[in-house]
Amino acid sequence: MLYKILVIGRKRNQIVASVVDSLQQSNYSVVTKSAIPDNLEGIDLIVDVTLKLTSIRSEGLPAIKVVQSPDHLCVSDFDDFLVYPFSSSELLKRVNLCLHRRSDYLRRFPQYLEMISHDVYHPLKAVNFVLGLTRVGNYGDSLEQLRSVLDTSCSTITATLGVLTDLKSELSQQPGGNIEYINIANLLHSIHAQFSNSALAQNINFSLIIEPEVANVCLYANYSHLWRMVCNLVVNAFKYTPASGFVTIKLDTQVGRFLRLAVQDTGVGITSMQLEQLNIDLGISGCNGTFTLDGTGSHIARAGLGLRTVKYVADCYQANVNVFSQVGEGSTFVIIFNLEANFQCYSQEKRLLVANAAS
Repeated sequence: MLYKILVIGRKRNQIVASVVDSLQQSNYSVVTKSAIPDNLEGIDLIVDVTLKLTSIRSEGLPAIKVVQSPDHLCVSDFDDFLVYPFSSSELLKRVNLCLHRRSDYLRRFPQYLEMISHDVYHPLKAVNFVLGLTRVGNYGDSLEQLRSVLDTSCSTITATLGVLTDLKSELSQQPGGNIEYINIANLLHSIHAQFSNSALAQNINFSLIIEPEVANVCLYANYSHLWRMVCNLVVNAFKYTPASGFVTIKLDTQVGRFLRLAVQDTGVGITSMQLEQLNIDLGISGCNGTFTLDGTGSHIARAGLGLRTVKYVADCYQANVNVFSQVGEGSTFVIIFNLEANFQCYSQEKRLLVANAAS
């Protein structure tokens, strides 16, 4: 595929000429403009070589900004940057990275929309069920239980629709959307509070255990992505756990720089043969796997989209997924984060430029 790159800057400028020459030698199609044009159709990447502090209107396209020092960088407006002076190889490395990300996100676009549709469908189905009860005057044990179901469903829908905003960021090559340094314990406390009323309504014992040594551990990630990943596990645990059963979220650490997040239930469990099939579905090894149930409550040997989302998010943040299950005793889903790999990847993505400034 021949990528078309728009270079913003004066053609006779030495830096602009050097950038254009390097790109053309690497067989990119290059267009040079002194300012951003109104029509960006056909453009795959913008390289801003004006050395100005003001941002450019990129219309969702990935953009690389050339700056004179890290202090001149406005990281919220650009996917990448180059500090002048820079080498041709450094320029091409940044260009290739931005184009690769864009191509990857566009390839995953249909899957992303399917995930969002899935996450909206089920809470809407719950809302419709409650409305059906109200139409016939059958309120069950209490109106409070129905209110809890509505609250949880509407909150889930709101959070999922918020992911559409992240989708715009993903397609415009802001890696992972809005990457933050997130305290995982705080996120889990919020999720536990979110589902506490639903647990009471379903007569499920829902607990959160956070080991003291990981109470302040943080990860670079998109908050909405992690929220969806954990919520999908909790929703599945609730769905397959009978009344008086137990669902537990636990956060602890393993040897080395690893963080372990587990969601455990005392639900129906899954057979070893079905786990093996699900290993293949999700592309995970060992005793890993996921499962869903169909409308009749019987097992189906497929990985549901909700759990595929769990695997997808885990892959994005250097994490492994493990599942342990026995029929009649329940299942435990374990997400293991490599803190060192996460820091090395996303501290760079967040433009921590101390090393560059010192060199």
